[in-house]
Amino acid sequence: MSRVFVSSVVGGMEAYRDAARQAITTMDHTPVMCEDFPARPYSSEKACLHEVEQSDIYLVIIGKDFGFETPEGLSVTQAEFRAAKETDKSILAFIQKTDDRDERQQAFLDEVEAYQAGVFRASFNSPTALNQEIIKALRHVESMSQAISEGEFKERIARVLDDSHSFRDDPQLIMAFLPQPERMVDIVSVEQAMDEHFSTLCQAGLTQLRNGYELLDHAHWTGLTSDSYTVYFCAEGLILLTCNPTEAGDGFFAGSFARPDKINRTAKGFRHLINAQSGYVHMALQNMDNTYVANPPEGNSMSMRMFASDTEADFSRLFMPLTSGNYDQWIDQCARRLERIFRYSGD
Repeated sequence: MSRVFVSSVVGGMEAYRDAARQAITTMDHTPVMCEDFPARPYSSEKACLHEVEQSDIYLVIIGKDFGFETPEGLSVTQAEFRAAKETDKSILAFIQKTDDRDERQQAFLDEVEAYQAGVFRASFNSPTALNQEIIKALRHVESMSQAISEGEFKERIARVLDDSHSFRDDPQLIMAFLPQPERMVDIVSVEQAMDEHFSTLCQAGLTQLRNGYELLDHAHWTGLTSDSYTVYFCAEGLILLTCNPTEAGDGFFAGSFARPDKINRTAKGFRHLINAQSGYVHMALQNMDNTYVANPPEGNSMSMRMFASDTEADFSRLFMPLTSGNYDQWIDQCARRLERIFRYSGD
């Protein structure tokens, strides 16, 4: 049983807060609401922030009104949301459909929607609709609480790569996705639809139709190879994509450089192979000895890094939910980190 903090303007939102209370208790969780707080020897604002920190889930209902403004220029709800972000807990945001939202409240809504880390969002136009959306979201949170560990996710990636005999000593970009909760995949059906998956890769700009593809066959996975890209579809739902991020034929030193735009394009193109609303995503660069994430320098000379200790780097994240927006934002962040880790400082 989880403690669910309900955050919203109180005045004018009573029916919606009642709907939230009913949904939370229906799911056998405990609603934490300011209406129920006993008298305390400190301000109600501090009491709310304390309860946000002590709760397991933060649920915010965003209506049309901004509500009471604190001396810092925030609404109480806005201050609670920021406190919830600092605790890295599950955040569930429910947005009322309205055409006359307060300008300050719209700015707060923009802040919530700009925050991409683990925020579940839904809209509503009635207390009944809000009740149903909250029940749906809490079920989703329960499923996600049973997600495997990040370590197990990485071990599964390594097992598939080892089993595929895909060991390479050249630079490799690896993208992986595992749906959570897990679901078994009929790889026979996937194999029969491989033309469609190849077409998806082409539409994402990762390969071209004229390159064609070679079908991969294994007892526990299927897949394809086209140009420098290899994709694996596993029976346990894991999807893997590998490629050499350098372009050896593009200039004298190109084989020592992985272009940032190619890494970003490949990572975002991989999203088109994913058909799930939540799960783990993994992004890694391996075998980067004396290889940089940068555009190749012009001319016929270049200086090498003084230290070549950074040969690999990886990032993983559990997305709940997985949307194009939060996925792309995370990829951009990871790509910038990779540029920093494998940076090139020329003459």
